[in-house]
Amino acid sequence: METIAEKIHREIDNECRKIMEASLCSTEKPNNFEIYSSVREKGFVNSINSKKVVDFYNDSQKKHVALYYLKKYPLLKFIQSEEFFKILNKYNLIYSNAENYIGNIPLKNAKEIADCEIDEYDLISTIYKATLENAIEKMTLTFKDKPPMSDYHIKEVAERHGMKPWAIATTVTTKEYKKNGYYIAADKSQFNLTNTIEDESGFGFVAKPTIIVKNPDPIVFRFVKEGILIITKWGAEANDTELTVPKLN
Repeated sequence: METIAEKIHREIDNECRKIMEASLCSTEKPNNFEIYSSVREKGFVNSINSKKVVDFYNDSQKKHVALYYLKKYPLLKFIQSEEFFKILNKYNLIYSNAENYIGNIPLKNAKEIADCEIDEYDLISTIYKATLENAIEKMTLTFKDKPPMSDYHIKEVAERHGMKPWAIATTVTTKEYKKNGYYIAADKSQFNLTNTIEDESGFGFVAKPTIIVKNPDPIVFRFVKEGILIITKWGAEANDTELTVPKLN
């Protein structure tokens, strides 16, 4: 029978496979694409045709990014952040940086971590989350590595995403989160979180989990531009103490 840990890993692997397969397929342009792209630039941003233009751009960009990482890091798995965190949330898992992990590390996984090399150009060091809120709507935007230039700039970006921040008084709050280094996703019991701050971006706590999981096999990953690279996942050997090393430093 499939264990919960195996189910979590299967869901992650399936999502990675979907991304890989999608990246190898071409995206068909909407009819009259060039004309409607020009029309959108002239201000018709909310028309059905304009939305099809945006969907095409977004889909093409996602495929381009996925293909880049799949080719450059063939031994690692690329997954988009939102899909990865959906799975963590579903099983009430959190993620934290490596220094907070207090469990054992199987020798196989230790070797994979030791051998991992990722180009500094591809890594993310900081994420900035800007939250815009007014009486009728709320939106959160993510800026990677470079902070937004000003609240005005944030409102401009929000407007391009469909919000109307100029129509009503809108407050802007920006938070900074460090994302450099290695991270581990697991259940809360496998971390020492004494000196950490619990928040939605830093450690992924979930208020109403769908499934409560105890001691699933951890997943080691790093944040990269436009997503996550999975370095290694524990397996059955995690329960064999002769095949583990004490701690990831």
